[in-house]
Amino acid sequence: MSAVNIAIERYISNLEPGDQVNLDSFEATHGPALRRTLELELEGRGFVLNSRGCLGEIEICTQCCGDGILKGLCCPACDGFSTVVDFGRGKRPFKQ
Repeated sequence: MSAVNIAIERYISNLEPGDQVNLDSFEATHGPALRRTLELELEGRGFVLNSRGCLGEIEICTQCCGDGILKGLCCPACDGFSTVVDFGRGKRPFKQ
């Protein structure tokens, strides 16, 4: 494992849905290349950032098991999109 991966692993290991992620601060400390690597690693682990830098975790909808349909109707939990995102305040439909 390289030093780059260790820095990113340490940063990500303490994150939870709803945490604020300041990419500009991370870039100032570690550089632009490592920032891009961090963004790709977050995405690869099923996380997204909203416009305010709040971390959200993407999951398959547990109510419809990713089908988007319950009893012939659009799933109320995911709005038929099959996935939900949790920004630390409950799960919302995730429109990819």
